[in-house]
Amino acid sequence: YVKKIEKKVAKNGNDYWVVTSAEGDKYTTFDRAIGENIKEGKEYNVSVKTEKGFNTISTINLGIISMPEAKPEPKQTKQETKDYWAKRNKEIRRLSILKAATDLAIARKRYDIDEVFKIANEFENWVLA
Repeated sequence: YVKKIEKKVAKNGNDYWVVTSAEGDKYTTFDRAIGENIKEGKEYNVSVKTEKGFNTISTINLGIISMPEAKPEPKQTKQETKDYWAKRNKEIRRLSILKAATDLAIARKRYDIDEVFKIANEFENWVLA
């Protein structure tokens, strides 16, 4: 049951809506189609997801309101965080190496892709040594 709906403007200038339920819980939506169609005093069946501490309405259907209890997203373990950053750093390093190899191939006027990958592999071996 929607007790109150307020249209607001974010710092970036985009509209968003804050919906207050009969229980006093607050939910937000940046979806114009949702925000402009919710009416105070009506009941809705909605899907809610929690992001960055905000309960956000992701979908809405006419019917009885059903707002699940907000559950925090599971925290990553230290090892999962470490693995994520190791993988991310490897991707960044490999893209940087590929860019450097491409730049060198262009400077040497060697446009063969096999030549670029050969140079990139040599760079990667040198960087990892």
